[in-house]
Amino acid sequence: MRITTGYEVLKENITAAKLVADLFSSSFGPAGMAKLLLMDNGDFKVTRDAEIISSEVAFVHPVAKLLMEAGTTCRKEGGDGFITTVVLAALLVERGWRLANNGIHPALTATGYQLALKEALKIIDIESSHIDFHDYSTLKKIAKNHLATKLPLSWAEHLAPIVVSALIGVSESVNGYTKFDLDMIKVDGRRGASVEDSELVDGVILHKKGVDRLMPKTITDAKIAFIQEKLGIKRPDMFTKVVLSTPNKIKDFYSERLSYLRDFLDPLLRIGVNVVLCGGDIAEELRRPLANCGILAVRNVALEDMKRLRMAVGGELVMRPWDLNSQSLGYCGRIDQRIVAAHDEWLFFKNCRNPHFKSILVRGTGDFVVDEVKRAIINCLKLLQSLLKNGAVVAGGGFIEYKIAHMLRKLALSYPSKIQQTVQVFADALEELPLWLVRNTGGDPANVKGKLRSGIAANMLCSIDGYTGEVIKSSITEPAIVKIQCLKSATETAVTILRIDHVFQQPPKPQEKKSPIPLPVRMVRGWK
Repeated sequence: MRITTGYEVLKENITAAKLVADLFSSSFGPAGMAKLLLMDNGDFKVTRDAEIISSEVAFVHPVAKLLMEAGTTCRKEGGDGFITTVVLAALLVERGWRLANNGIHPALTATGYQLALKEALKIIDIESSHIDFHDYSTLKKIAKNHLATKLPLSWAEHLAPIVVSALIGVSESVNGYTKFDLDMIKVDGRRGASVEDSELVDGVILHKKGVDRLMPKTITDAKIAFIQEKLGIKRPDMFTKVVLSTPNKIKDFYSERLSYLRDFLDPLLRIGVNVVLCGGDIAEELRRPLANCGILAVRNVALEDMKRLRMAVGGELVMRPWDLNSQSLGYCGRIDQRIVAAHDEWLFFKNCRNPHFKSILVRGTGDFVVDEVKRAIINCLKLLQSLLKNGAVVAGGGFIEYKIAHMLRKLALSYPSKIQQTVQVFADALEELPLWLVRNTGGDPANVKGKLRSGIAANMLCSIDGYTGEVIKSSITEPAIVKIQCLKSATETAVTILRIDHVFQQPPKPQEKKSPIPLPVRMVRGWK
């Protein structure tokens, strides 16, 4: 067993934390750089999403894994802040290393960090203001700022009102409490056209089309039947042979078979069904008769899509057509079958029984672009949902970090000398974090740092423009829940890393040399 202690442990952990921070810091902010991830099978991904990078890159060192877990926790709790958490935790660990070199024990550093965190959360509570879902312009700004950290600015400006309108559209008031059900928003996409051609649909979209080309492309006052099993004769589980006594019986056999198949139509026609969504296949002999009856039939609809559509239009899922009745049907005001891309048709369910359902149809030049935009939209919806549950926002763009640092330096004077230094170091790390916005735009961090410090000291509202790296006399609104969760996750992770003083590494198990002769042969021959 290999045992590492003291100085060497801290040095190794600091090195690992700095390497991870260097990987993610260049993707910080709207001007951050993207990463190209190459797979073993030749596939690739181009992304700025830190969670995707962390899932695709196999981190081995325990400190790197701790940082990834901290970022993931922040993303799940607040909806954003993965890179902020990772970079801030690494900055705190690095400055804890410097304090250790100056003779301050890591335990004192951890205590100082926890005191600073407690005061920082109080300052955020004082500086925060509240919004609700009626404040469309503020929500739109927050959505645009979030999307711009993952996507180009022009895409973010187009998608932000779509995301906010979708979230507001699914809001429901239940016992005086506004509920946002993200399951009522479907985000789907298809390559082709541009991202700026993406659109918000009032209703549900389905990447399917009618099974016959003569089926109607538009249905009004749709009565929808949800059938799980295949529409047709079920294939027997074992081999079956049909014996016909004379050649004339062939015609009778096929006539009887067609008559049996048409029995599937009678329950549909009896209750006025004009749309059939089937979880299985639909027999070819039934497709043209369904089209002649003016019925739009869709096959192989996934259970997840069935569930969402039943929530939107009502209705029940039945096993066979004979189980249908008028109460088990869903209703939709209009269904359109539209060509979205070349030879690619989609169904649009509009004027549903539940009017709150929304869909976002994402377009893009390639599948990887569509996937990246879909991930960004879903993360943005989760962020806005978390924001509206809490309702608190703060001035971002570095303002709140420098405000906390300014206040902590004043409070640090009331602590003992060594704790005072750790609180000041915590403030230094907070000031360093927003400067990555400046570095990633090619700006001058020292100049920006001085302007922000003087602005905060003069009680001015100022922040960093993430696109130019310059200081502007206005604020960028950000959710307070994200800031709070980032501070908590980063501080707790840094304290955990600084408190490690021993590493016990088990030696690898020796590989057993396997004999090329099988065990039964060796046993028969009396060999060991």
